[in-house]
Amino acid sequence: MGRTSNRARLAAALAGGVPSVVGLLEGRPGLAFWLLVLCEAAVAALVYAADIVGDVAAKWKERAVKGLDQAVLRWLSGFGRKYRDFMLPLLRASEAQGPANTGFYQPDLEEIFVDVSLEPRSPDKAQVGLVGDDHVGGEERRRLWEFLDQPQPQVLAVLGAPGSGKTTLLRQTGREILKQPRRRRRRVPMLLYLRDHVASIVASPRISVAALLRRELARYDIEDPGNWFERRLAAGSCVVLLDGLDEVARQKDRETVAAWVEHQVRQYPRNDFVVTSRPHGYRTARVTGTIVLQVCNFNDSQVTEFVHRWYGALERRITGAADTARQRADKAARDLLDRLAQAPSLHQLTVNPLLLTMMANVHRYRGVLPGSRADLYGEICEVMLWRRQETKKLPVELRGDRKEALLRGLAYRMMEQQTRDVPKDVVTTAIRAGLRRMSREVGVEDFLADVSSNGLLIERESGIYSFAHHTFQEYLAACHVRDKRLAHVLAEKVDDVWWRETTLLYVAGADADGIVAACLESASVTALLLAFDSAEEASELAPELRDRIDGLLDSAYAPDAPADRRRLMAGVLVTRHLRRVVRTAGGARICPQPVTNGLYWLYQKETGWPDPDRQETEHARDEPVRGVRGTDAVAFTNWVNKISGSQAYRLPDADQLADLSLPPCAVWTGTGQELWTRQRNPHQVSDSVLMAAVADDVARWNTALARLLLVHALVEARLLTLQLEYVLDNVRGKAQRRHVRGMDLDVALSKVRQRSKDRPLAIARALERAKGVFGDGRLDEAIDLTRDVVQAVALAPKAERKRALDLGAALARKLVGELPPVLAKVFALPKALDQTATPHRPMGRVLANLFTWLLSGSTTPDNWPARFCEWLCVTSQLPDPLVPTPDLLAPTATAARKEVIALYHAAAEDDEDEEQDVDSGPSAWACVAAVELERVAAPVFERSAPLEPDTVTAIRLAALCLAGEVTDPQEAALCRRFRALAAGVTLLQRRSTGQWQPTEMIILATA
Repeated sequence: MGRTSNRARLAAALAGGVPSVVGLLEGRPGLAFWLLVLCEAAVAALVYAADIVGDVAAKWKERAVKGLDQAVLRWLSGFGRKYRDFMLPLLRASEAQGPANTGFYQPDLEEIFVDVSLEPRSPDKAQVGLVGDDHVGGEERRRLWEFLDQPQPQVLAVLGAPGSGKTTLLRQTGREILKQPRRRRRRVPMLLYLRDHVASIVASPRISVAALLRRELARYDIEDPGNWFERRLAAGSCVVLLDGLDEVARQKDRETVAAWVEHQVRQYPRNDFVVTSRPHGYRTARVTGTIVLQVCNFNDSQVTEFVHRWYGALERRITGAADTARQRADKAARDLLDRLAQAPSLHQLTVNPLLLTMMANVHRYRGVLPGSRADLYGEICEVMLWRRQETKKLPVELRGDRKEALLRGLAYRMMEQQTRDVPKDVVTTAIRAGLRRMSREVGVEDFLADVSSNGLLIERESGIYSFAHHTFQEYLAACHVRDKRLAHVLAEKVDDVWWRETTLLYVAGADADGIVAACLESASVTALLLAFDSAEEASELAPELRDRIDGLLDSAYAPDAPADRRRLMAGVLVTRHLRRVVRTAGGARICPQPVTNGLYWLYQKETGWPDPDRQETEHARDEPVRGVRGTDAVAFTNWVNKISGSQAYRLPDADQLADLSLPPCAVWTGTGQELWTRQRNPHQVSDSVLMAAVADDVARWNTALARLLLVHALVEARLLTLQLEYVLDNVRGKAQRRHVRGMDLDVALSKVRQRSKDRPLAIARALERAKGVFGDGRLDEAIDLTRDVVQAVALAPKAERKRALDLGAALARKLVGELPPVLAKVFALPKALDQTATPHRPMGRVLANLFTWLLSGSTTPDNWPARFCEWLCVTSQLPDPLVPTPDLLAPTATAARKEVIALYHAAAEDDEDEEQDVDSGPSAWACVAAVELERVAAPVFERSAPLEPDTVTAIRLAALCLAGEVTDPQEAALCRRFRALAAGVTLLQRRSTGQWQPTEMIILATA
């Protein structure tokens, strides 16, 4: 009825409003008909649209009212703040998954949290064992926040071994977002433990993550007003944290949950998603489209940080006083770290946060680390096999002790087969019979799935099983030996290294008499080493067996000990010493205990190489050996490798030693040529020390040095006569060549003659005062004769000069015969007395200048030794300090000799150069003296000749005189070499007399 009236009204309107159309239709009934139909259809459509618009408007109004109501409710409820306040304390506590015997306080998460590192890695290559993969956590260590909170949302799968810190990482991530939401792009963390929601997901695979979280919160009477979580998810404001995909027990259910995760990602694509799992569980139910990240092992710095944080949190709760707590925590943390460093088998397990937490708990609440490693391994097996499942309230189909019993049998069988990896059929055979006796409901496949998921037994490759760490295989096998009373099997295998750790783990909780007796009867290095270690770790051992072991150790140090017995015990002691290794931050393994006197003594006896640097005094056996040279450290290392039957040991690098907590000491590094030290270099010799040594030399050799100066005066006077004609001929030739430039030949020759007179007269004047200076009447006659000879050279006629020179030559030979032979040798006096010697500086620049300076100044009998020392040290250009290396002294003497000769020959070739300064380079005497110095010093430096006092003095004085031979700054390296020789012999002298205590030690690292 309504529609008809509408059509009529529309027709009338059209008819009245458009008269031209009506006129057009007159006489055309067909056209009118179709136009009428069209109009009616249009009217109907407009009316229907108006009805729809009215309905939609009503619904939109209702929805707007409801939405506004919900928005007001959400705003008034403050749910975001309530959610934050509820979750922060809920996520604060760390997971309590340590040993059964922990203390009263579980530290807060933030107190002990050490951010784990992540490494991109294929799921098929992810680490499955507790500690296994040494390559996890190399150069690509990254933090979770490097992937989250990016402009583009991320979907991450974090894989890690049991106890590697996956759940802790999610909890801490949630806390960081809640505490500082404004710093994040996505401000709402949504954490779900998948094990708690398996039934809901399997029953309704399309259920949303928001619905599951709302159900979880409902248990705490917290209601989500107005779909608060859905709106945040739709807006892309969330980080969805899904923990424990691997803890979904049934494979089919796990696949369903993985598909549900994928659906959530598609439904809410603007949010970050992070799902954690053990690698084994993830491989069988992967979430597509994820970036897979492997949790890295703790490195040494993270281990240290965690231990200090853990103890700090505990002590703050106990003591309350911040300073006291910090001191107690630091002391306890250092104690634990030191104990771990001394127990390599435990130190290897610290890379796993859960195992490290267990060790910290045991150390804190039992006072020390477990009395034996077996105790700790027992704790670990319990936690991994069933206690963590009980904590998480996961279903347990077979009691934990029964699981362990089955694995003990499997471990023993693997030890018998001497293998770490076995195929699946061997595993099923080993456990099937025992499993049937324990349960009818649990099949072999179910058992394997269970123990594989807990991380103790892992499928390393497809169908190949092994224990997460070989230590657990050895421990479980030892338990099987104890359960089945198979100690006789271990006694039969004392020479087999494969069974060594199993034996030690067995004796830690059992009578070790039979095993130790078998070791002593075998008497091989392997067996004796096992005997010593068994005696230390055994819970019971007969006193007579302990006495026999102690007697063996002492017998190696008896002076008349048979060589084979000493060699055998040396092998045992070397192996025991080097077993205590620690890992540095850079990954190197170092034995931090310095080599002992006892061990070094055995090396000396074994090699027949006594060390003259170390006096035959009584040294405590267990004290570090000190004062060895770098070459000795290298030789000792080679001996260690030989006696241990390997090439595994070397001297450490300096950066590796810097990572250790060593007392002030010096340690040989690398090739044995450099010292690492945290104190003053033990080879450093200051100029004041060297001057004091020279002063002692002069005081002791007062008369000898006076004779040396007289010999120098006689030699110089004699050679001046020979020099005169030589120089005159040389100058005459040069003057003739230069005459064209105006040089007067007569003037030049006159200058040469005058110079030949001035020098002897200066020496003569010095000798006038010599008797009063030397203060030794026995030299008065020699001084007078020397003065007469020198004056005759300058003033007497040629015939008288010849007789005076003959007298002087005889006197010089007599004086040289009265000198200490080694002094005459190093100063090349036999060569200086040779009539054919080159006259230029016959005994060097230093002695020549010293003579006139010393005897022409204010020198008295009381101060002349000090003046002698002063002049010698100044002219030899002493730097401060000198650091000679004993092993390099002999090569330094050789290098210095070669360089002196090379410089001399180079100067001789340039002698025709008009600019040549004949006083700038070394003399012919310096070449000869350098040769003689090397001959005397090298055997002393190489320890093939004794370090006699006269030899030390001669080397020191000659080296300093040679250091002053060259004044050209471009040849300073030669001076430094000679000064190093003087300082080096001083260093050796001070050590040999006990004035300086050596500090060089030997520490070994693994190759």
